[in-house]
Amino acid sequence: MKWRDWVNAAIGVWLALSPWVLGISNQRYATRASVIVGLILVGVSIWSAMTDHVERHNGLTAVTFACGLWFVAAQAFLGHYEIGQFWAVVIPGLLTMALTLWAWMERTRLADSGGGGH
Repeated sequence: MKWRDWVNAAIGVWLALSPWVLGISNQRYATRASVIVGLILVGVSIWSAMTDHVERHNGLTAVTFACGLWFVAAQAFLGHYEIGQFWAVVIPGLLTMALTLWAWMERTRLADSGGGGH
């Protein structure tokens, strides 16, 4: 469903801005990665929300899931977060992954039942 794409876009905005909000913008690599992957998540989520092409959705779903996974996994090797800062990035990453899996499962179920696309 398209609403999940818009939620993922909002999460991408948060993740791109989070280094400044969380006070860690002095960590160059963590900040750069957060901005780049956050903006990728925004762009891909908006693109996904605006297309009904099923094959394109599959590729966009993979990229969106990878962005969420990045925000969860990258915390192990990028930056030094306090526990609150850590969860402020990991929880949105997990939410992105969950919303993306949910959308993929729904599209798969609809396709299997003959309901088509989104």
